[in-house]
Amino acid sequence: ILLLVGDSRELSASSDHKPRTDTMLIASIDPVTKQASLFSLLRDTYVQIPKHGHERINAAAVYGGPELAMETVSEFTGLPIQYYVYVDFQGFVALVDAIGGVEYEVEKDMKYSSRADGPEYDIDLKKGLQTLDGKKALQYVRFRHDALSDYARTERQRNFMVAVADKLQTTTNLIRLPQILNQIEPFTDTSFSL
Repeated sequence: ILLLVGDSRELSASSDHKPRTDTMLIASIDPVTKQASLFSLLRDTYVQIPKHGHERINAAAVYGGPELAMETVSEFTGLPIQYYVYVDFQGFVALVDAIGGVEYEVEKDMKYSSRADGPEYDIDLKKGLQTLDGKKALQYVRFRHDALSDYARTERQRNFMVAVADKLQTTTNLIRLPQILNQIEPFTDTSFSL
């Protein structure tokens, strides 16, 4: 399953255009053992995008939506990508809020702001164990302003997604799963039913 998070901040609400993907993860689920693995793709990796030449992998969704992103990732990795889930920043925030936030150990202070992003996307987190709501979780998974840049960011994203999956498996959230899915559905595009 290709998990795509798009940065649609610069698009109008009526636009059906897909932005570059900010995050790309491959989730592999073994139906026998019920084990899942997550693999990150660095968004600036140069690949051959079918019918579009060499470009950064995060442009595939711009040229042909999630379907072309799936095809591109399949050809690049040699893995048969069968499904996709596309969500934008608002959907990620809605998911974390719908499950009541995630208790998480933030490994260091994280601070970053950009005039281009606007103050609503400033990052200001303190080190330590805390419950991250959707907005704070978005700050955490977007932060890449340290020595390892995108490498550290993708590791944070994978670790945080494991914490989200664990929280989704709690009895309370399993009972509330239909409500949770309804809350994120407006921000989600997928090739299989929610």
